[in-house]
Amino acid sequence: MLVACSQERNEPPPASHPVTTRTSIDVTVHGAPVSIRGVELVPSGKSLELGYRVEASNNALSVPGEIMCRVHGYNLVYPATTSGKVAGPRLTGLFKPDPFAEAPTLCEISFRLDQRRIGAACFHDGELTDGACPEGSFPPPPPDQGALSALVGRVGVTLEHAALELREDAAVVTAIYTLVTPLPAGHRLAAHISCDDAAGPIVGEAGFAFVPLDRLPAGSSVYGPVAILLDRKPAQLAACDLRFLSRATDARSGSSEQEHAHYCVTTAAIRVGRCTAN
Repeated sequence: MLVACSQERNEPPPASHPVTTRTSIDVTVHGAPVSIRGVELVPSGKSLELGYRVEASNNALSVPGEIMCRVHGYNLVYPATTSGKVAGPRLTGLFKPDPFAEAPTLCEISFRLDQRRIGAACFHDGELTDGACPEGSFPPPPPDQGALSALVGRVGVTLEHAALELREDAAVVTAIYTLVTPLPAGHRLAAHISCDDAAGPIVGEAGFAFVPLDRLPAGSSVYGPVAILLDRKPAQLAACDLRFLSRATDARSGSSEQEHAHYCVTTAAIRVGRCTAN
């Protein structure tokens, strides 16, 4: 009886096989008693999932990671939580390119302690490196972007892809908010709305808690809802004046209120300027 045998051979991979790059890095920390290790930014569909580990003698320290990506001409920041989501010994974060479906290829991760950036990492074409991205990686949105081209320079906060929803106890403005000009030092932004219908005026004001526009650098954008509480629901066809104001966080500074933008908003349209000429 003849038996044919063959030997197994481990063939080398073809020369064109892609080289696997390092996906986990440690980030250099400046001026803080912590270490940031095992940083990964992993694509998941159109989103990016951030994972990292913070080592510190004080386990109560909060070091959130905030991701900014260049998407559709915007420097889009995805809101980070104050403490991050704990998954065992690691912290996690997320970036979604809302309201777009474009998968980002250039992002910068900022690690913060008490709102101060203590470290950064740059994600470019799938590779993650220690330190901020090169200067010029995130230019401001071009002046002709959207419908506000003629007004850039006179409007400090722009709204694009915006919509107004009138609820029973709130007016919700969802938009891409872009901070065009820097805020005065020590100031915070507020959104003030004044609606008018047959039953009379309705006013409300809200800060930027979920949409952290007032602590982003000029030229950055963030997408999401700003909910402004109201005493009652305006009529569906009501026109509302929406103003963006900044005020000093320390009342003793004596700084005056500053208006950064004024819009007329309805459930059908949003335009720059007051709803009435007066």
